Amino acid sequence: MSRIAIIGSCITRDIWRECDIPLDGVLYASRTSLPSLVSKPVQGSVMPADPPEGLGRHSLRMVAADLEKTALADIAAFEPTHLVFDFIDERFDLLDQGGAIVTHSWELDRLDLIGGPGLPSPRVISRLSNEAEGLWSAAVGKIAAWLETPLLAKTTVILHHTQWAKSYLDAAGGVILFNDDMHIWEGHPASLSAHNALLRHYRDLFMQAIPRARVVQASDRYQMANEGHIWGLSPFHYVPGYYPDVWHQLSGMGA
Repeated sequence: MSRIAIIGSCITRDIWRECDIPLDGVLYASRTSLPSLVSKPVQGSVMPADPPEGLGRHSLRMVAADLEKTALADIAAFEPTHLVFDFIDERFDLLDQGGAIVTHSWELDRLDLIGGPGLPSPRVISRLSNEAEGLWSAAVGKIAAWLETPLLAKTTVILHHTQWAKSYLDAAGGVILFNDDMHIWEGHPASLSAHNALLRHYRDLFMQAIPRARVVQASDRYQMANEGHIWGLSPFHYVPGYYPDVWHQLSGMGA
């Protein structure tokens, strides 16, 4: 029986929900980045006992894992038959606190941990900067080495490659173009075209470092966002046909 681990975002996890497949036996790590995964842990951070309104306990666990750097050990111990990466959460800037790299996710921001214990004055590393590029290039090499360790050497490694959609299906069934100027969240602007170029670049670096990896990608006709998506309108919340299209490819690899 397959044991599937995901290092990625809701676009991969939602395949199971959209295709009505139980998530039993799926280990999921999100709101992280390759440079953060391989970094030393943040020392002294204090997680709240309960999440604030608007966040669930899953978000609390994912932020804690990103700060404490527990995801890779947890995945190796799980001994997955399949490990699926997607890089949609690689849109966030990075933070450097004394050499510990953290993903500056919306959830981290919402938990109000920045400026507190463990993260008193982190330095922002812009996602599109040369520094972030160097950190990511180094990190993918460390991930490649990790994937060759005994517990993972026979794992089927899969990259779920996608792009931010350039258009979306509105409630009336019309197709509307996104503006190129977008926001990661309010106050954090982003360029759709720049982030799509970055995703293609990350794909290429990943495949060069991990040649055994296999790629799944939805057909072009499904690379469209959906205004009626359960998580709201976003360039990576896709039309319903997206998810079974990718699931068909994953299941063909034994997932």
